[in-house]
Amino acid sequence: MSLWIVHYTYDTRNSVRATALDEHLWYLAALADAGAMIGYGQFHDEAEPGALLIASAPTKQHVEDLLAEDPYVIVAAVARIDIRPWDGHLGPWWKNRKSPGAVAHERGEGLS
Repeated sequence: MSLWIVHYTYDTRNSVRATALDEHLWYLAALADAGAMIGYGQFHDEAEPGALLIASAPTKQHVEDLLAEDPYVIVAAVARIDIRPWDGHLGPWWKNRKSPGAVAHERGEGLS
């Protein structure tokens, strides 16, 4: 898998983003649980509001396909998306990480 840096530049319609926020966060969390989203978070920069995402995918097209399903993208709350390959390194904790679903499974907890 390759790593990709994604820079979202939000549009000026804060109310549209607020309406889709919960679905957007659930979507990103599901991608993270599946191993496709390594990290994500909003910039608190008033000059250019947006977010940084780090994705794990075989191709840029795969990242584009994942982002096309993001509720923020669906409601057009993202004015610009920049996707760049990243030859970064993740700390050793990443290799041994367990998703919330895997931890629940180990505990014998079902997800219903």
